[in-house]
Amino acid sequence: MAISLTITDLQDSATFNIFEAPLSLEPVVNMTDITTIDNNISTYVIGSPKKLYTFKLGYMDKETYAVLKGFYDRQFTNLKYPQITVDGSENLNITDMTGRMILNEQSVVDNCGNVQNVTVQFRESKQML
Repeated sequence: MAISLTITDLQDSATFNIFEAPLSLEPVVNMTDITTIDNNISTYVIGSPKKLYTFKLGYMDKETYAVLKGFYDRQFTNLKYPQITVDGSENLNITDMTGRMILNEQSVVDNCGNVQNVTVQFRESKQML
């Protein structure tokens, strides 16, 4: 079964196939280290750990990229982060996770507007108010 990423916001929902491995999961921990007078450290963790997911979507035609970019742009106009669901991977249990969307630079590769090396990240968060 292929791995797919579904993005949903107030206006749209779209599913993208993950063609390029690996998917990556990075923990995001808000912590501060304090160095003591004897040069040891104390670590203070603030809040609960979150996750940063990176998906390499690879090559896209201009229409598909426009749909993806629409989700990115609307998170700022709607003041609401999109939600994601990942299917086809037992190791990633993601269902309706809210996260800030980060989209890499657009690398247009031909006169038709096709885009390569598309990478999208979602930083887990609460919904903006």
